[in-house]
Amino acid sequence: EIGISDNNLLPSLDVMVYGKQPIRGVFASKPPHIMTPEERAKAIGDQDLLIDVGFTEAEAEEHIQIGDLVTFSPCVTLLQNGYVSATGLSSRLGILSLLHCAQLVQHQTLPFHVACLFSTGYHTNNRGISSAIYLLNPDMLISLDACPAAFPDIDKRLLCQTEHGPVIHVCDAHGLSLSNALIDCAKENGISHQIMASPSGVCSQSDRAFTSFEGVPTAVVSLPMRNLHSPHETACLTDAEQTARLLASFVLHPEKAVIPCK
Repeated sequence: EIGISDNNLLPSLDVMVYGKQPIRGVFASKPPHIMTPEERAKAIGDQDLLIDVGFTEAEAEEHIQIGDLVTFSPCVTLLQNGYVSATGLSSRLGILSLLHCAQLVQHQTLPFHVACLFSTGYHTNNRGISSAIYLLNPDMLISLDACPAAFPDIDKRLLCQTEHGPVIHVCDAHGLSLSNALIDCAKENGISHQIMASPSGVCSQSDRAFTSFEGVPTAVVSLPMRNLHSPHETACLTDAEQTARLLASFVLHPEKAVIPCK
């Protein structure tokens, strides 16, 4: 398993199987009217999953082997009021925010070198961020993540909300200087934002960075997202715009962050 997914969402979904060549498939599903009450109530385990690609057993063994990669079929749907739904949207929208941030500051003189890192292994072993920290040896790091956003029928006091801007996490385990600097930056520039108290471990990338070398000052900024870790993650594009503005404003004026000398 790579990443995080809910097995109960998988039956009947389209996938791509990367065997000797890409092959379209679909997670097999049992019709509800022939399920027993026990089957309906049972959570779907990994051993219950089957991908149908239309091959016979012999053909499948010829073209597909154990360990071949399987991904959700790419799907992007434009919804109403500036919302978009897509597979892997939490990563895609994070990349979009970073690229837009780079556009906003491309003609400015920056007070220090800035590296935008697109790393791998976030939900597994963090091998991307681990290697990059040793390569870059940064003075500070802002980790861009996603967090579950409230639906109308969920208590909004418990979750962040879409259309309210990026979520700035306050985590005592990472220190508060960088997070407070981001909050001040958002207020001074009229950028919509949300603040969420978060325990250590909310973002494994930031935890890995914070404990590397003699410690890298770290903050976490998240995009609010509905249907997080599902094949149809959903977000509002204005939140990505506000996230890019926040990062650009901080990059241009980082002096508020009191960072210990390395």
